[in-house]
Amino acid sequence: MIKRFFCVSILFALLVVLSTNLTSCRFSQAFHSQPVRVYDNPVRGYSAPIDSNDYIQLKPPDQNQATTSATVFLESVDRIARPDTAFIIIRGNFSNGCSHLQNVTHSIENHVLRLNFEAWRPKDEMCTQVLTPFSYLYTAIPAEEIQALRSYIKQGKKIPF
Repeated sequence: MIKRFFCVSILFALLVVLSTNLTSCRFSQAFHSQPVRVYDNPVRGYSAPIDSNDYIQLKPPDQNQATTSATVFLESVDRIARPDTAFIIIRGNFSNGCSHLQNVTHSIENHVLRLNFEAWRPKDEMCTQVLTPFSYLYTAIPAEEIQALRSYIKQGKKIPF
């Protein structure tokens, strides 16, 4: 009888300790997690502030620097349309940790957006061989044209907005 009482008491104590730890983890995560970012986009239906510090800037190589072209993998394109401005958010990956985005150009045909990327990396530098994500605010398209876009080209396929 005493052994049974002792086992039940220990089991109860373990359950109390575990439930307290789980509750404190959830409580801790609720107060220490980053706010969820949502964009004001009537076309897609999600909203929140845009912080330009979250996006990379175009970076041309130095004149004396030996470079080679870098690969850019396009992940997604979102159009953001507000009453005062409109722009495109481009998300993608570089093929390594040393790559930089030099230039982005576009063409539009039949309301379909095609993006062209120029990226570079130092020629004789060791680079981590890991996909490196980036986000870029593209503002070269007038607001009226952004709102008229229906899709974009990704890996040769039309992707609707």
